[in-house]
Amino acid sequence: MPKLSINQVLDAPTYFVDHFNGKYDTDKTIILRDESIVSDTDIMRQSLSRLPEDCKVLDMTNNDLVTIPPLETHKGIHTLLLGRNRIRTVDGKAFPRQIKNLSLVQNELKEFSDLEGLKFAPKTLENICLRGNDVCYLSGYRQYILKLCPQIRVLDFEKVMDKERSAEFPDEVLESEIKDSQTLVHKTDRRMRDKHMELLGTVVKKMDEETRNKIKRQLAEATTLDEIERLEGLLAGNIE
Repeated sequence: MPKLSINQVLDAPTYFVDHFNGKYDTDKTIILRDESIVSDTDIMRQSLSRLPEDCKVLDMTNNDLVTIPPLETHKGIHTLLLGRNRIRTVDGKAFPRQIKNLSLVQNELKEFSDLEGLKFAPKTLENICLRGNDVCYLSGYRQYILKLCPQIRVLDFEKVMDKERSAEFPDEVLESEIKDSQTLVHKTDRRMRDKHMELLGTVVKKMDEETRNKIKRQLAEATTLDEIERLEGLLAGNIE
């Protein structure tokens, strides 16, 4: 499987978006998605060091990463898209220093312990999406995320309410109890990575015509109201 090379970084497609600060085309987006890139800390660190300093959004969706890419030295990146990989544990120390938005949808995060590293994430992090991971279906999931990252404002497209912040996650919850919980959805089905999920729209408004047409085709084939609303939200560039 391919490791991320310096040439891949230097030759990666680039475009600008204006979704974040309201100013026209100011956030540079680097696209490293759909490349089957695997995790290799040393080589990846060297390659990612060649990212342009003005990179604001890094899209590494749909690769074969099993760990968070080492981006802790990058000051400018505020949005990191890591959906549809095979990430099994979260290391908040590897996040960019000024990260605000994080997508980890459709990975292999199964238990609360897999998320423990979020407590080391920069305090700038305020928007996380973890949908499609087994851990999302555990009882007390949202409270646990807020325990690790109390500054979070949006979790899985839903605004964090004041009553959620005041709710306490019981420290005495045992891993065995979590596994036996009836709220846990069958893992076999949930681990299947849905290739139709297009998460770039969760934080990036602007998209090329090919991507827009692809989402329109998916919209025409959608069979549930939730799926229709999600796809329409992507086309509109909405974050809710």
